[in-house]
Parts: sequence; C-alpha cells; structure tokens
Amino acid sequence: MTVAQVMRRRTLWARLKSYSNIIFALVMHDIKNRFFGSGLGQIVMILWPFVHLLVLVGVYYFTKRPNPYGESIIQYGTISVFPFIVFNYVSRWIVFSAVTNKNFLHYPIIKPIDILVGRMCLEIISITIVGILLLIFVSICGYSVMPFDCLDAAFALMGTLFLSIGFGFLNAPLAFLMPLWNTVMVFFIIIVYIASGVAFVPAFLPNAAKLPLSYNPLLSCVEWFRVSYYSDYPTEMLDRLYVLECGLVMLAIGLVLNTLLKRYYVT
Repeated sequence: MTVAQVMRRRTLWARLKSYSNIIFALVMHDIKNRFFGSGLGQIVMILWPFVHLLVLVGVYYFTKRPNPYGESIIQYGTISVFPFIVFNYVSRWIVFSAVTNKNFLHYPIIKPIDILVGRMCLEIISITIVGILLLIFVSICGYSVMPFDCLDAAFALMGTLFLSIGFGFLNAPLAFLMPLWNTVMVFFIIIVYIASGVAFVPAFLPNAAKLPLSYNPLLSCVEWFRVSYYSDYPTEMLDRLYVLECGLVMLAIGLVLNTLLKRYYVT
C-alpha cells in the first residue's frame, strides 16, 4: 500500500467520523428536546405510537366487529395497524425535523440532509422498540407472535420503513420552506390510512374498488405484513416491488428537491 493510499484512507475515515459525530449530536438534541425538555421525552415518543396502536386495536376489540380475517381480532388488528403506525410516525417526524431543527442550518457544517438523516436514525430506533413492545403485548394476550414467514415479516418491516423514509424525504424540502406543510401532510396521511386496507381485506372488495386502491403503496405494506402471518392470505393486492419502487422514486425526488431548494432554506 502506497503512502497516498494510506492518506486517502485516513482522510475517508476522518470524514466518516466527523459525519457520524454530527448525526449523533443531532440525534441527542432531538432526544433531549422532545417532551419535558429531557431524555424522558424520548420515552413518551416511544409510548405515544404504542398507545396509538393499542387504541386502534382496542376499537376493533370492544366494538365487537367481525374479524375480517384469521381467528383473533387482536392479532389481525395489530398486524394491520402496525404498518400504518410505522409510516405515520417515521415519515411525519422526518418532515417535522425540517421545522424544529431548521435553525441548525445557520451552522455551515450542518447540511439539510444531515437533519433528516439524524431524525431518520432516531425514528428507526424508536419504531423498532415499539415493535418489540407490540410483540410482548400480543404475547401477554395469549396470541402467537411468530409470523408464518419470519424472513418475509422482516422484509415487510424494512419495505415499510423504506417507503416511510422516502415519503418523509420527499416532503421535508417543502417543510423547510413552508413550516405549515407538516399540517398539510397530516391530512394526507389520514387519506392514505383510509385507503390502506387497515380496516378491511382489499381482496374481498369489488374489482371497481381494487384498481384505485392498488395505487396506494401503504396498502401493499399492510398486505405484506398479513401475508407473512397468514399462510392462506390472498396475495392478489400485494405488490412488494411497487413498495420499493415508490420508496426509491420518492427518496430520489426528495434528494433532488433538497439540492435545488437548499439555498432558500435559510433567509
């Protein structure tokens, strides 16, 4: 190995270390400045989506509505609602970080993409903990937490995370410019939730309703989780590749928008 190669490796390592320090500082700032202005706020932010999920599952259970699929309404509701919880919280908090952390852009060392990556890392950690708590909850209720296909369930989670990150990065540049965009996105997510098939089995719908619903990638995320848990679940509305394509396209557009608009972020 030549001296030039050694120097290049050292330079690359120094850059990676510097970047990781920036991301770590942003993550710690977000943890400390959530509710209560301390690390306790992170506990609230983990319990918040968990309680949200339990409320939605509780609605299934206490309204005594017929179980759309499977033997347990708690298991079905949990499997169905979890992808929406992942999408809602990961994408929305990535966008919200563009509003709450915009002042960091006054420091030349911090770029807009750094803010988004830092919040992305934090939300992935948070939603993973929520998933673990969810498995414990379902197990305590006496239902099996093991999916029919564990590998496919893991891929379903990663696919949903990828879609959520892509959607967050797509909307974040607009939130940097217009803080109220985060509110607009909340209404859009409500529409996505209604059309995601959480409350019904899309394959049982008339053909006229299936086509417009099929354009919603979150519906495929919900179906993906169900397929990994139910061996006989109909796969008619599931398109794994479509989820990844949508996530990739949104992420690419978001990165391009971030590059084109970043000069207008700090005024």
